[in-house]
Amino acid sequence: MTYSAERIEEDCYKLGKDYFGPFLYGFVKWLHREIVERSIDKAFFLSRDGYMMIKAYRHLFGNDNTRYIYFSRNSLRMGLLYKCRNYSESIEYLTKERYISLSKILKYYGFGEKEQEEISKKYGIPLEAEYLLERLSGENIVKNIYDNYTCIIKKRSYAQARMLRKYLEQNNVSGKCAIIDIGWHGSMQYYLEQFAENEGIELNVLGLYVGIDPIYQTKGTMRGYAFSPTDFRNRKKVLCFLGGYERLFQSQDGSTKGYKEEREEIVPILDSYEYEGRTELKKAISLWQQGAMEYIHSDKKSEDETKLIGPIMKFGMNPPQWGIEIFKDFFIKDGSDQVYVSTKPLYKYHIKELIHTLSNSVWKTGFMKSIMRIPFPYYWIYAGMRR
Repeated sequence: MTYSAERIEEDCYKLGKDYFGPFLYGFVKWLHREIVERSIDKAFFLSRDGYMMIKAYRHLFGNDNTRYIYFSRNSLRMGLLYKCRNYSESIEYLTKERYISLSKILKYYGFGEKEQEEISKKYGIPLEAEYLLERLSGENIVKNIYDNYTCIIKKRSYAQARMLRKYLEQNNVSGKCAIIDIGWHGSMQYYLEQFAENEGIELNVLGLYVGIDPIYQTKGTMRGYAFSPTDFRNRKKVLCFLGGYERLFQSQDGSTKGYKEEREEIVPILDSYEYEGRTELKKAISLWQQGAMEYIHSDKKSEDETKLIGPIMKFGMNPPQWGIEIFKDFFIKDGSDQVYVSTKPLYKYHIKELIHTLSNSVWKTGFMKSIMRIPFPYYWIYAGMRR
């Protein structure tokens, strides 16, 4: 079947209104209940995933005590590195994943794209080179890079720590408050709490997330809407479409790289937007977000929790062909491009390449459907792989 541009646009709107909209509505209703019951008077929605969350929340419950605030893993971690005493301590705040590329490591240390290329050339290592995170402490070549650039790393980290502290003070991020984000492993809350402790800032955080399965030891409380440590029933059902949830919620601006002072105000420094110049992708995002807000505005919203959370989970678990078409050109740029669905047929893959690409895909079931192109219980294959 041929999918025209008009058909894809219609399907993007349908994805927003019939699938994302109910989920977004259920999530912000749950948020409001948690905030009221726990007497939270400061709620910070974190960029970029908090974009649709605060938009829907303010429409339903007003603007009181809510703020959209610019944080990212990199902007928070950068303020922690100057206190690290050696290489082993310096890799403590890396995202906990199995493999990490040299590009990701250098970005973590605060190097821009041109600097990364220069370092890659100087040491004769491609930026795509990957390392097992659990063995990274013994990688002498990475240690040598850190040792040779320690002064630059710490100087930049200290400067950003001063900016970050001022940014927290400017936005009154202190005391008892909630942070609202997509979640998954709790890294943002962990980095924020670590920075506050380093700086002597009193902070008692309630983290409210789409789903949370923490692998970081946080001091505050964490709660998840779709899944949490006390209820994992929906965890795999959500995570098989992990990249989809992130893309549905996100704003159309770049990630926060750091902070600077302009006219006596601290403002975020944003990275370039990964879809800049990709008109069709930006339009697709706008359409499904418009569709979601159409559902939020409607008078015919369901109050049944299973009807609110079910459609988007089923979409991720059992991808329809029109969903594959929507996401075929989308990617997540995180060191290297992570695809949603396959960009070529099965017969063009070598086995190692196939395993690696599937492993890096942010929509596992969608990727499998895109290469097999037949109805099959892809979610149950994914669930078996995750055991």
